[in-house]
Amino acid sequence: TGLFIPSEESDRVSIPEAPDIAAMLKGYKGRAAVAAGEQIDPEPTAIEKRTLRGKLTGGLEYAFLPKKTRGETVSMQLTLRFGTGDTLKGKVGAVELLGILMARGTEQYDYTELQDELNRLRIEMSMSTTIGVLQASLKTKREYLPDAVELLGDVLRHPRLDADELEVLRRQIITNLQQGTTEPQSLAPRSVRRSLSPYAKDDVRYVMTAEEEIDMYKNVTIDEIRALHAGFLSNQAGEISAVGDFDPDELKSLINTQLADWETDQPFVRVDRNAHPEVEQSLDIIETPDKANAFFFSSQQYDLKDSDPEYASLVLGNYILGGGSLSSRLGNRVRQQEGLSYGVRSGISARAKDSRVDFTLYAITNPQNRDKLMAVMIEELEKLRKDGITQEELDQAKVAYLQAARVRRSGDAALTSELLSTLFNDRTMAHYAEHDAQIEAATVESVNKAINKYIDPEKLIMAIAGDFAAASKARAEKE
Repeated sequence: TGLFIPSEESDRVSIPEAPDIAAMLKGYKGRAAVAAGEQIDPEPTAIEKRTLRGKLTGGLEYAFLPKKTRGETVSMQLTLRFGTGDTLKGKVGAVELLGILMARGTEQYDYTELQDELNRLRIEMSMSTTIGVLQASLKTKREYLPDAVELLGDVLRHPRLDADELEVLRRQIITNLQQGTTEPQSLAPRSVRRSLSPYAKDDVRYVMTAEEEIDMYKNVTIDEIRALHAGFLSNQAGEISAVGDFDPDELKSLINTQLADWETDQPFVRVDRNAHPEVEQSLDIIETPDKANAFFFSSQQYDLKDSDPEYASLVLGNYILGGGSLSSRLGNRVRQQEGLSYGVRSGISARAKDSRVDFTLYAITNPQNRDKLMAVMIEELEKLRKDGITQEELDQAKVAYLQAARVRRSGDAALTSELLSTLFNDRTMAHYAEHDAQIEAATVESVNKAINKYIDPEKLIMAIAGDFAAASKARAEKE
């Protein structure tokens, strides 16, 4: 509603004459032209031909793909590996906080000054740590690459690790975790992950409850984090990948200069995360009062190598089931026909080092539709196992999956990640070429066989969280 109150006197606004545009723009040359990029062939074999591989200082390996990019941009990712399952026991909280705290200042720059320096040099930098792994990503322009690598080296080797910044992070993380204790989309996946991680509490692979995680973060001290950095981080093991407009010899020299003579007495041994197909089926129903939506999440794990043709067939089976789009089996049935879910998907992911594949299935729904949603999803799984896929579905899935892979490799950041993974898994891009060939060679019979062998509704570990008490009460009142 608006009320117009007229003034007793009106101010007359004089409009100046239009300026002489030609005179104003005399001598204007515009901005410098943005450097054009080049389109490279996204096929794995073509990418590998252009990729430079080798070793850097310490135990670091590299994979570089220099190319012309629009704006002369460079994407770089680095992984440093540290510790063992035994030496990191009792240090999980310090490990989880180390990376993000390192990125909040160095001995030379406090947090604000570091952000100003990143902005000045047009650098995008992020850093995180999980058990045994520090990951850093960097994006900048060619002209700022030397400064960017020097700044990254400063963050890695001379972090401020400020006690006040720790308190800022601690409050943020604990607040998010406390909010998650009532959120269906946090509680259901955590329940399933806990079931699929049957480890003792002192094992670094143990999945904590939200309350345990909050207590862990509350008790981490700045001295523990400083001791972890000083005692464990080094150049003894890790990978570095880069894609973009750079001189590879210059980049190698820059990295070696920053990370040379950085050693530790603490050995590195990777923490295995093997599959647990023996975990029996379960359903955890979690009450989350006053939440409008419910969240269903389920998973199971397989002993399967991602280099096996069975894996390619399983990938296509999942794509048809619910990994592609709303035109998938689950999308058509659960969302379009039944109207039971705002979003439903299935997924397949592989851990090459562990010869492990994870299958996931999830959906958002109204709490009143809980039982019907789960029944319909299981019914679709059983129908897929019984009747199998069609040739038309397979042909469409192959085209869509391979096209998505080509598009993904056309992006510098995604390609940087893919090259980094080849280093860690002792591979080249030939692995992806072989996988694409296996996708092409898959048949209706091979896909149906993989589906029946691995995707088993009777072995799903399930959890669903929502306000089911209120939904039950509402149904009772209607009746």
